[in-house]
Order: sequence, then C-alpha cells, then structure tokens
Amino acid sequence: MATEDLSGKTFGRLTVTKRVRNHISPSGKVSSKWLCRCKCGREIEVLGRSLRSGHTQSCGCLQVDRTISSHTKHGGRADSLYAIWDSMKQRCGNQNHRYYKDYGGRGISVCKEWLSDYQAFHDWAIQNGYDSMAEKCQCTIDRIDVNGNYEPSNCRWVNMKDQQRNRRNNVAITYNERTQCLQAWATDIGLPFDTLWRRLKRGWGVEKALTTPLSKNKSHRKVVGTVECLQQPEQTR
Repeated sequence: MATEDLSGKTFGRLTVTKRVRNHISPSGKVSSKWLCRCKCGREIEVLGRSLRSGHTQSCGCLQVDRTISSHTKHGGRADSLYAIWDSMKQRCGNQNHRYYKDYGGRGISVCKEWLSDYQAFHDWAIQNGYDSMAEKCQCTIDRIDVNGNYEPSNCRWVNMKDQQRNRRNNVAITYNERTQCLQAWATDIGLPFDTLWRRLKRGWGVEKALTTPLSKNKSHRKVVGTVECLQQPEQTR
C-alpha cells in the first residue's frame, strides 16, 4: 500500500516539507517520517501517524504556550522562572530568535532533562540557589563553561557582574603590567562597565579609557542597561 504524500499539508502549527528516512521500531515495523517546519520557524521530523492523528501539532512550542498561559499570574505577568526556562530554549532552538547565532548557532543546546520538562528545570533551580525574591539581575542563570550546554552540571545562579566575568567575548585588558577582564577593571577603578566598553569601542587608548574620570555633566546608564552590547545575557529573573 502506497504511503500518502503529506508534502505541503498542514497539521496544527506544522507544515510538511518533505519525506525523510523511514522510522523502524524495535519490533521491525516501518513507519513513514516527515520533515516539518513549525510556525515558529523550527524544523522537526515527525511520524506520519502522529501528524494524521493530531498527536503532534508543533515542534513543542504549542505546549510551551499552553504552559505559559497556565502559569500566568493576575495582571498578565508570567512566572519569572518559567520565563527563564522558555528563553533558554528559544535561544538554543529557535533559529528566528535574535540571539540564536550566539547559542544554538554555536552548537549550544538544552539537555534532554530540561528541554521538555519545566518541572525538572524548576526543581533543579530551587535546589541550586535560585532566589525568586532576588532583585533584578541578582539571580541569573550562567553556564560555567561558556561553550558548554545548558545542563545541571554546567549551570549555576549568579549575579550579572559575575556572569559578565564569564563571557566568552569579555575583553582582556593589560595596563601597568596587569591583565584582567574589562568587568574586573571597571570594579577596581570604580567606573561603570558600559562606560569603559563604549570608550574602547570608540577607539580610546587603554590608559585614557581607564584613567579619564566621568564627566560631571554626563549621566551614565547602569552597567546592566547595556550588557547586550557585548552579548545577550542569560535570561534573568
């Protein structure tokens, strides 16, 4: 019996692109498998019977949206830890996300334990230092190895200052025979991190950038306000 061609058909949020290799179950049963593009832009492979039965209707984003809705508090503000989990997955799995190139585009992924199970991520977070009452930017998820994945053994909760020290593109500056990252220099000399970063980006020499005092007539934004200039920070609470 010929397999029905599902190419071009839509099932929920999924549009079938083409047929891919067959799926063979442990019992030897052969099932058709299809490459699908989700409405959110992500591509996944799905069994034909799962599409036709309605069992699979998205890449997983539909369930995410439903869970967000169920976690939404009065006033429309979603649970902050859930938002961290969702943002982490979007950065790694959604090719249309503006920071995908810095995460999923570099091969960084979310472990299977967390990918489809918010409760598993929630339990790990609570047991490993997440503080729901912390002020903004004082409790952020940080990968210990910046080239590693989001997984229990490679993640921790830190404040934004500590996270900036761990950036893969944090600038190392040498002055007076001393070398340290830009964030450390900012802390040592008492200047805002974003001020030093802007000075160097404009072509200032290291000595001038580090020793020029702030203008009394200029207001400066807080460090956390321009962290994205270097790289999008891990989702904060």
